[in-house]
Amino acid sequence: MKKISQVSGRAYRLPQQNIDTDVIIAAQHLKTILRTGLGAFAFEKLRTNPDNVFNDARYAGSPILVAGANFGCAVIAHSFGDIFAANATKNGFLTVVLPREQIDLLLDLPPEGEITVDLPAQCVTTSAGNSFAFDIDGFQKNCLMNGLDHIDLTLQMQNQIAVYEAHRLERTPWLAEAMKS
Repeated sequence: MKKISQVSGRAYRLPQQNIDTDVIIAAQHLKTILRTGLGAFAFEKLRTNPDNVFNDARYAGSPILVAGANFGCAVIAHSFGDIFAANATKNGFLTVVLPREQIDLLLDLPPEGEITVDLPAQCVTTSAGNSFAFDIDGFQKNCLMNGLDHIDLTLQMQNQIAVYEAHRLERTPWLAEAMKS
C-alpha cells in the first residue's frame, strides 16, 4: 500500500448523492483477483454521458474527488456508505468527511482551482484560501501514513507470533504431530 501524507491538485466534482459501488465499478468487472486494470472501468456508467466530469479534459489526472452525500468511494464527501467506509483504509483510501456547506464550497471551485488534503495536519485547503479541518481515527491515520494494510500489520508482529507458536508447541506437542498428517 502507498503511504499517504498530502494529496494536491485539481479535483473531480461529482455532486450526485448516493453513488454506490456498482456505479464506481460495476460488479461484472470485479471478478479478478488482481489489484490492477480496474481503472478503465471506473465510473463506466457515468462516462456514457459526454458531459460528465470524467470526460472533461480540464480534470484529467486529478488526484482528488469531491462528491455528494453517501458516496461509496471518494476522498472528500459529506458522508460515506458503511461498506466503503469500513474497507477504505484497508485499501489505502483516505476518506475525508466535511460538512455539506464545506463540500458545496469545494464543488463550486473553478475548474483550475486546486485542493490539498493534508493528512498529518488533518486539513483540506483550497487555492481560493479555504481551510477545513477533518477528523480521522488515529489507527486509520497511522495505517494510511505508513502504508500499512492488514498483512503489513500482521508482519510487524512476526517475532511475537513466532514466540507464541514456540510456546504453543511446548504446551501442546501432540498438535505438531497432527499437523504433519
